[in-house]
Amino acid sequence: MSILLDKLKGLIGTNEIQSIIKEFSDTIDAEKRLVKESKERIISLMAYSKVETPTLREAIESLGNTFENIDNAREEKIDQMLEKFIKPLNILLEEFKTLSAEIRESDKAKKDLDKAKSKLSKLKAKPKDKLKPGQVEGAENAVSDAEKEVKNKEKEAKEASEKFNRKKLETMKAVLEDIITIEKEFHEKVIGFMTNAKKKTDAIDIEEKPAEVPQ
Repeated sequence: MSILLDKLKGLIGTNEIQSIIKEFSDTIDAEKRLVKESKERIISLMAYSKVETPTLREAIESLGNTFENIDNAREEKIDQMLEKFIKPLNILLEEFKTLSAEIRESDKAKKDLDKAKSKLSKLKAKPKDKLKPGQVEGAENAVSDAEKEVKNKEKEAKEASEKFNRKKLETMKAVLEDIITIEKEFHEKVIGFMTNAKKKTDAIDIEEKPAEVPQ
């Protein structure tokens, strides 16, 4: 593993981003289970409402409808979180893989340069009568080419690092803004649903007589 790549992982926080994706994915799964379990709660409320007085029945039905509306809003929130939060972070990690490839190429170019220099040194240490014509010159050209390759690869890796860092900041800014908006809008909807349900609850007539049980 490249030392530079290890340092970049720490600076960029890719491990932490992976952890965020996992934790938010777990939260989304929990939200999905909540919606599924809520359906039984709504069914039980609606069944109970049928045997109660008119105003109480309306309040219970209103609460059941409220829970259903909340579930619909929650499913919408889940879709938005997947699209605007989880997806961009996964794309960011994929782009880090591209950066990692650039860095590995730069590291490889440096190793190739070290090998070329080592070969040249060994050739220069040999007696001249043991050398083939142009062998040293060829090794010198190989070192020169390797030095140019290192320079080019280092430049590409530096540009890729700067580009990724800017992309990371843009992505994190966008996803944080989106998650705040998603949660805010969801809770505003919940408050609106509950406010309407409370009106029905406030209208319950405690003097109202229960419906007669059929004989």
